[in-house]
Amino acid sequence: MVCGKQDLIAGVPNTAIVLPRGGALATNAGLPVEYGLYTAMVLAV
Repeated sequence: MVCGKQDLIAGVPNTAIVLPRGGALATNAGLPVEYGLYTAMVLAV
């Protein structure tokens, strides 16, 4: 599967929203920020 320019344009804003959100949710749950970042990456795949 080849990613095109449109996929990149769609992915960058989504990443900018999902990664900080994952860190914030992990912090609210009392977990280290890294867990939220890992979870955000797994969900994206």
